[in-house]
Amino acid sequence: MLVKVAGALALWILISLAPVHAATPASRCDNDHTVLQTMLCSDDELAKADVDQARAYYDLVSGLAGTDLKALSDDQAKWKQLRLTHPVQGHSF
Repeated sequence: MLVKVAGALALWILISLAPVHAATPASRCDNDHTVLQTMLCSDDELAKADVDQARAYYDLVSGLAGTDLKALSDDQAKWKQLRLTHPVQGHSF
């Protein structure tokens, strides 16, 4: 499990370093926004990184089952909560 997560993280880092093209973030931009959504919807580079990260996560999830899938899902839920509540560069998401 740890090897799969580390591999997905390495893939996400490599994808993040690729040239940036206009993108729409994984979350919608046409509804009420959190500070994070506003940032993602207003910056093409952040939007692309968000899409790439979501793609890497779903690629990883598609290859898991049972306790590995549950462990990753639990980690994802914790990460989402942290992403919404942890202050970054003076902002609370």
